[in-house]
Amino acid sequence: MNYLKIQWDDFSFDEKWGKSIWYIEIGEDNYIKRQLEVYENSNRIKFDEDHWCDSYGSLGDQPIKISELNSIKITAEEFESEWKTKALNRD
Repeated sequence: MNYLKIQWDDFSFDEKWGKSIWYIEIGEDNYIKRQLEVYENSNRIKFDEDHWCDSYGSLGDQPIKISELNSIKITAEEFESEWKTKALNRD
């Protein structure tokens, strides 16, 4: 698995939410397995293979080319620390 942190400078969901940082877990097949979006207003939304789509968005469905992303590699521990925090669209 690869773990990445990506700063989005665009308003990817709602302008009122602000810009976002995405944390993604990428499998050996280069598809996103888990995706967490953390917004400037503190809202968090997350998706995985069990909860891949809802009214807030969806799990990325295209293979990722890590070399083409402006991202920072992070540890599995850092990803898990962020992932375990409650999200708006999940229990």
